[in-house]
Amino acid sequence: MVAFVTFLALYPAFSVCYLNYFPFNKPLVRKVVYILTTSIFCIVYEYLSIKSGYFYHNKWNLWYSAVSYPALLGFMAWHLSTIRWIINKDYK
Repeated sequence: MVAFVTFLALYPAFSVCYLNYFPFNKPLVRKVVYILTTSIFCIVYEYLSIKSGYFYHNKWNLWYSAVSYPALLGFMAWHLSTIRWIINKDYK
């Protein structure tokens, strides 16, 4: 039940906050720093969740997450940017 609540509440809420504050109109350096800072936050949160027993890894380790988070967070921002571009293109 806890996993269900996490998937239903925590991850979507984080995604909305992450994308809401993403610096889309800023230089690339600012975007990279934002993605890396958010990745570090996610890794620390995951580590604390594992240590507290709230979360566990099954054939996965924290290093996989450290590599995956920047790619996934970058993809989320790219995806939203692409969707916005398509919508603006269709309505012009």
